[in-house]
Amino acid sequence: MTETPAEMRRMKWEMFALSFTALFLEMMVIRWVPSVVRLVAYYANLMLLSSFLGLGAGALASARNGACWAGSRRSSRATSACSSLTATR
Repeated sequence: MTETPAEMRRMKWEMFALSFTALFLEMMVIRWVPSVVRLVAYYANLMLLSSFLGLGAGALASARNGACWAGSRRSSRATSACSSLTATR
């Protein structure tokens, strides 16, 4: 199946919005939690590693469910994106 240019543009913007939101929330957690929980402040890389682990686990879990993001129609590009995410398992 081929996507129209409008669908491709929409998919690109959705991917950009999801990536930006994930990275923003990751940075927010990395900065906010050590300021609230003093014990975590001594282990600075703990929050960084746990946020990367959470993003990776979420990507793997969504690939198992069959969608890379909520509300997606499984197009060939979304299928290849999901398969490339899980190809390293």
